[in-house]
Amino acid sequence: MTIPPFSPADLKAGPRLALLGEPDPDTLAQCLVAMANTDGGRIVLGVDSDQAIHPGVDPAWADQCLRVAQTQTSPHIQVSWQEEEAPSGTLIILQVSPTDQLHSLLDGRVLVRAGSVNRIVLGPELYSMLRNQTIAGEDALAGSASAADLDFDQLEAFRRQWRRTSLAPRDETLNRFLGALGVQDPQQVPTMAGLLLFGNNPQFHIPQARITFVNFKAMPGQEENRDGHRYARREEITGTAPQQIVRAWEIVRNEMDMHSVVTGLEREDRTEYPLSVVREVLVNAVAHRDYSLTGRAIEIRMYDGYLEVSSPGSLPAHITVDNMLDEHFSRNPNLVTGLYHLGLVEELGLGIDLIYNVLAQHGHLPPEFDANAHRVRVRLRKSKNPPRSPSHWEHSMNQRQMEALRYVADEGAITNRELRALCPGVSAETLRLDLNDLVERGILLRIGAKRGTRYLLKQSSLGK
Repeated sequence: MTIPPFSPADLKAGPRLALLGEPDPDTLAQCLVAMANTDGGRIVLGVDSDQAIHPGVDPAWADQCLRVAQTQTSPHIQVSWQEEEAPSGTLIILQVSPTDQLHSLLDGRVLVRAGSVNRIVLGPELYSMLRNQTIAGEDALAGSASAADLDFDQLEAFRRQWRRTSLAPRDETLNRFLGALGVQDPQQVPTMAGLLLFGNNPQFHIPQARITFVNFKAMPGQEENRDGHRYARREEITGTAPQQIVRAWEIVRNEMDMHSVVTGLEREDRTEYPLSVVREVLVNAVAHRDYSLTGRAIEIRMYDGYLEVSSPGSLPAHITVDNMLDEHFSRNPNLVTGLYHLGLVEELGLGIDLIYNVLAQHGHLPPEFDANAHRVRVRLRKSKNPPRSPSHWEHSMNQRQMEALRYVADEGAITNRELRALCPGVSAETLRLDLNDLVERGILLRIGAKRGTRYLLKQSSLGK
């Protein structure tokens, strides 16, 4: 792109042109996301929206701003760079190309270009944009597959079960049923979701749809692999999505240590990690991974101190590690619906809440979620939540809040009802405000809703 001679009068901010007189990383990141999500365009650094030229832009500073801005977007946005000399100094012109991906800021905000401004997308419009991103995933047609690649015995059994648990028409043909479920298209070509749920051999068409399990626990007699690491067991898990979930759960369960807990007069055998939590983590990994990414499997790694599950792909556009308890969106809704009716998903949209709740009930530390543009990872700690003295917070909270923290330190979590029992004579509204204050300060984490709301120590506050 060449612009000789250069004049600010040639420029007018609009859908495909943004003018930033003095660039800063935050504003630049917003422009990058908005343009990548719309039709692409140019960002000129060194010219204001009123066409006033600043006395040049320091290329080193502009480069630093761009590098920081690119770290604030997900997925990464490629930008081309050009320098132009104007009478008052150097201008930087950034070219942003439109992509087939949905981009967001790291806080989950999705923006588009609207005239000369960046507009945040919310509500139905956001859902529509997100839903369109699944075309390269579960809705993609497996071009080399045909109806013969589906197990119709499984399909008929599933349809009978569906009819018992839903209001589906009894006279609906199988092909119409499969089309509505997203299993195949009108020409009876299976979708990726169809093969994942009911395929005879899904890995023939979707080789990346597999799970690798490795147990790295220290055990006598284990063999050393080519990388010098020792592991006690390694398994490659294939089959349909339901089969993979069941098989992975069985392997992890069998590899976990058992210990006995005596409650009252009864003895109870417990595993290292609550089984319902392990199941939910595995279901989430299979149900929500990005199946458009080839060459990468889900990975389950067991160590002496923790269990780690990594799933290929980033979190869906507006979902972040910080808001995943409050926001819900499925990258693969047809796959999730199928797993739900097969009994592998307990309740739609509540899986993360269950993980936090059950871990707190068993005295475990909260799960550790970590996500980047390439994978989502969850780590479950074997160690229990240690009894802690909240003395380092005493100067900044009231006695009721101190009581709440002591209770959480001992029991793992607290409810509004339990706090009312600890603080008789105090109004429910006052106690609710006390707990909300601890949440807003990042000390407690709120999970659940209404009467099911529980509060536990936020992972980032541990050890402070």
